[in-house]
Amino acid sequence: MLSIDDLVNKRKELWEKDKDSKRDKELINAIARKILETKELREAVQKKPYLLIECCFSVVNKERQSVPFFLNEVQRDFLGKIETLGRQKPFFILKGRQQGFTTVITAIQLSYAIVQRNFSGFTIADRDDNTKSIFTDKAKSMYNSLPSILKPTEKFNSVNELYFDKLNSSWRIASASANVGRSRALSFIHFSEAAFYKCSIGDLQKSISEAATKNALCIYETTANGFNEAKALWDNGSCHNIFYEWWKTREYVSTEYDYLENCDSWLKERLHMLKKKGLSREQLAWYAKKYSSYIDKSSIKQEYPCSAEEAFIVSGDCIFDKEAIANYLSNFNVKSTQGRFNYKKSLTPIYNDAGEIIACEKRINSIEFIEDKNGFISIVENPYFYEKDGYMHQKPYVIGADTAGSGEDFFTAKVIDNTNGRCVATVRKQHIDEDLFAEQLIA
Repeated sequence: MLSIDDLVNKRKELWEKDKDSKRDKELINAIARKILETKELREAVQKKPYLLIECCFSVVNKERQSVPFFLNEVQRDFLGKIETLGRQKPFFILKGRQQGFTTVITAIQLSYAIVQRNFSGFTIADRDDNTKSIFTDKAKSMYNSLPSILKPTEKFNSVNELYFDKLNSSWRIASASANVGRSRALSFIHFSEAAFYKCSIGDLQKSISEAATKNALCIYETTANGFNEAKALWDNGSCHNIFYEWWKTREYVSTEYDYLENCDSWLKERLHMLKKKGLSREQLAWYAKKYSSYIDKSSIKQEYPCSAEEAFIVSGDCIFDKEAIANYLSNFNVKSTQGRFNYKKSLTPIYNDAGEIIACEKRINSIEFIEDKNGFISIVENPYFYEKDGYMHQKPYVIGADTAGSGEDFFTAKVIDNTNGRCVATVRKQHIDEDLFAEQLIA
């Protein structure tokens, strides 16, 4: 019995042999018929529509040629994360240049639209011209190249909407605005270049996010744009945050080793850091070549960041030296434990001289730290105790805290080791009761 993997491997084998577009088109027609005629294959695609991508989809590559859509490493890894992590939380992809995330998300949404009944998808672009780029240049190009037997009956096929009446399936695109998508029941929402929306992401969450069905797949993807609402969304723990370093894309290699010679001081330092991370000589040569191609050398840090922190820092305005911060964070690899404190509260009465209760002293006890990957407390180092003169002593610490004011900011606190000035724990949460914030600091 043929499997989906068998069909994909056959397509890859024939494409690698001669890269004949006409022959590939004949093959995907045969594959489509095989899927529709075989119960097991048909059921597999109905359960996971995106299995069609490598079997039957084509895409326009960087040389403007129509080629089979074979997933690259990061695209395949992202699909794996959708399968393993589920849909209870949205996905937030922070991306560098040309890794193919907009394209693969578009392909996933198209596969659902042509396979599943009562599907309702929506893509929000940052600008009007990008609605055309996503819907016409990417989605329609993929759709038009499909075998006719995979195309459902169309009722609408416009510049911003596909609607298949027999499936009652639709997919629409629009640029970001406060009321976009309101009054719809959506099973797939793609927020494209979310860091660049002219309207508030918070307003969008009140409109289109509220239209999401229970098992909707919601994906934010964007390049960084400084410390704005997208950065706050990345930080608040409500999404599965995903960042793929540029070197996770295997095609980013070069054998032009001359670019590794005569580097300026910044590039030498960066290449040394990347080598310590285990990058190959070919990857280093690619990075050095890309760096040399920029007139503004700092562009490399924004277009191909080495960490999520660097992406946000170098793309925004900053009072401090962005270069120093980014280099520090790139080399900073401290593991932390996330969680929160559980405890019990008790009230102890305070009496005056006449024996009357004049107040109560609140205490917390039975304190226990509960590990939780979505917790708002991050502990880098546990409290340190040492013995001196026959007694146990605890290293001195101090906590500095800042409340959220009007509520738009974060409740934040830092625990500092008084002997060396190091930060050993952090509390950071946007919406929390002030008393609870204080109790967590006491704990």
